[in-house]
Amino acid sequence: MNVNKAIQKLADVKDLMPSQDITNFLTAIIQARKEEAQSRVEMQKVQAAREVALEAIRKKHDLYRLVFDRIFDERRDAIAKHFDIIDRGIASGNQELILGGLKALAQIVAASPFSDLKALAQALEGGEKIEI
Repeated sequence: MNVNKAIQKLADVKDLMPSQDITNFLTAIIQARKEEAQSRVEMQKVQAAREVALEAIRKKHDLYRLVFDRIFDERRDAIAKHFDIIDRGIASGNQELILGGLKALAQIVAASPFSDLKALAQALEGGEKIEI
């Protein structure tokens, strides 16, 4: 809308509404527009902060998944090796080999990979370098 049309519409309205009311009305509209613009800026800030937080969560998830994958891969490999020892003992009839394999297997299975989880979590959260 051009300025002349806006002025004409204001002139038409002045007969229906006192000029102070028109001024108050326009002031309210201008204030509402300013608040709307500020709200948009705030929403953009919130969305940016949300994206940063989500990316941090994704990275932390990836790190924890890698650590736990490696922990359980190591346990799986150790368990498989001890079953191989037990199988060799059975195949050769060597009871000492069987018992040694069973004892070592029992120690691995009895030891929880989560026993030192608190220390692991502190190391991961503290940004310490962890050898995997």
